[in-house]
Amino acid sequence: MKLSEASHIIHGTLHGEDAHFFGASSDTRLLAPGELFFAWKGDNFDAHQFLESAAAKGAIAAVVERFIPSAELAQIVVDDSQKALAVLAKAWKKEWQGTTIALTGSNGKTTLKEMIRSILSLRHSVLATEGNFNNHVGCPLTLLKLSEKHDIAVIEMGANHAGEIAYLTDLVGPDIAIINNAGPCHLEGFGSIEGVANAKAEIYQGLTDNGVAVINGDDAYAPLWKEKAAGHKQITFGTYENAQAYLTYEIIEGMTFVLRYQDKSVEVSLNLLGVHNIRNSAAAATAALMAGATFEDIKQGLEALMPVKGR
Repeated sequence: MKLSEASHIIHGTLHGEDAHFFGASSDTRLLAPGELFFAWKGDNFDAHQFLESAAAKGAIAAVVERFIPSAELAQIVVDDSQKALAVLAKAWKKEWQGTTIALTGSNGKTTLKEMIRSILSLRHSVLATEGNFNNHVGCPLTLLKLSEKHDIAVIEMGANHAGEIAYLTDLVGPDIAIINNAGPCHLEGFGSIEGVANAKAEIYQGLTDNGVAVINGDDAYAPLWKEKAAGHKQITFGTYENAQAYLTYEIIEGMTFVLRYQDKSVEVSLNLLGVHNIRNSAAAATAALMAGATFEDIKQGLEALMPVKGR
């Protein structure tokens, strides 16, 4: 995309020469040559002070809230750089042709993301959320890294208050959306576990017309999520005893379990510990199947995964 195109999309004013850019960053320490640098003023910092550093790192241009004449790089001046980041990311994503999987939950999001990435990377070029880039800044920055070489995106979404997931899923427009679970996290922002469950359900609002809602059928809030996902194809995962689950898992011994879907089954032995990771595996397998993976892919991808650092 050219700077002039981006400036038009975000209703900005371009100062400097037009050029092509790819990707973006709001941190000069992570900035790569050829990217846009987004600068805004926070409570305790003003990123406009780092425009020279951005130029030295090879930034093509900066999106700023005030023009800095001394900075030797092109600038797109906007009213609100964070809003401009979201608007540009949404437009960038709409131009990308691929399958997008979005996921949220109170626990296990990062492990679930890595499981899905491990499975789908066997046959696809996958872009997945890195680190803690799962909020209103990290999510759009991740979307701006999508390129023609990617055909799958796996986007993790976190939240600490109602409305945040709705905001993110609107940017992402997922083809497949997963809620792993709902638990007592960030209750100061949600008020109750039911408030958490309702906030997580916002992820289904962004589903494409033919999108698929993946639901934890064993969770107490599964009926709520099915209601919230009304109008979309729904597929549940759960224990072997759950007659309503489309994909089921049955623990054989230790971390060895069997996944069953329709007339197919596969035995998997995880390198990760904890029954919760067997549930994560079932969630990942369900999403991967909806994205076209085979049971052979699922077994190989899950068994190849090693513990996520810090998890």
